[in-house]
Amino acid sequence: MLRLDLLFFMLGAVLASPEMAETIGLESGGWYLSRGEDREARLSLSSDDAEGKRRSNWTTDLQWTELEGLEPSALDRADAPIIFRLRRDAGTFVCQGRALAHGRAAGDWRLELNPDYGPALVRRGYGRPNPSQQVEMAWANVALAFVDELTRQGYPKSTIDGLIRAAHHGVNVTYTREMGELGLKRERLEDLVQMRDHGVSPRYVRALAAHGSRASMPRLSFACAITA
Repeated sequence: MLRLDLLFFMLGAVLASPEMAETIGLESGGWYLSRGEDREARLSLSSDDAEGKRRSNWTTDLQWTELEGLEPSALDRADAPIIFRLRRDAGTFVCQGRALAHGRAAGDWRLELNPDYGPALVRRGYGRPNPSQQVEMAWANVALAFVDELTRQGYPKSTIDGLIRAAHHGVNVTYTREMGELGLKRERLEDLVQMRDHGVSPRYVRALAAHGSRASMPRLSFACAITA
C-alpha cells in the first residue's frame, strides 16, 4: 500500500499536469531488493495499473553504485527507512521503503520522467515519445547510448515502439556494439532482436570462432530458429 506522503506527491503531480495524470495513475507498484556479493544487488520492481492489478514484473542484477543514496549496510538494520534512486535516461525510479534485515529491503516506488529525454530523441531523428511510451522506455531502459550506437552502425531509424521492443528483448548498447564488432551488424533492428531471441550472443559467436567455425548472420539465425 502506498504511503501517505507518496499519495500526496502523486496527487500534486496530477493536479499540476493533466497530461501526466494517466502516466502516474498507471505506474505505481512495489520493489524488493536483496544484497549480493561484490557490491552487487538484485532489484525487483512490480507495476500495477490504475485499478491496482498487477501489470508487469521486472528483475535485474545491478552494481550497488547504480542505487543512488543507499549504502549496502543499510539493509542490515531492521525497519530502518530506505530511500534510493535508480536513474535511467528516460526517467528516475525513486524508491522508498524499509529494511527487512539480512541484506533485504522492500517498499514502493514512483517514476519521475526526464523532460529532456523526448527532445534528445527528436534531435537524433526519432519521434517524441508520449508519456506512456516514455514510461515504457524507462521501464525497459532505452538508453540514449543505445540509440547512438544504432546510428553509428548505420541502422535505419526505428519507431519508438521498435526501440521499446528491442530493449525489452535484451538488445541494448552492449549487445549491439559487441555484435557489430564481431562483424554481425544487421540491416534492421528487428533482425537483431530475432538474433537475440534465438540465443545468438557475443559469447556464443566467440565460442564458434574459437572452434574454427565462421558463420554469417543469416546462417546463425536459421540455425538457432530450427533448434529453438
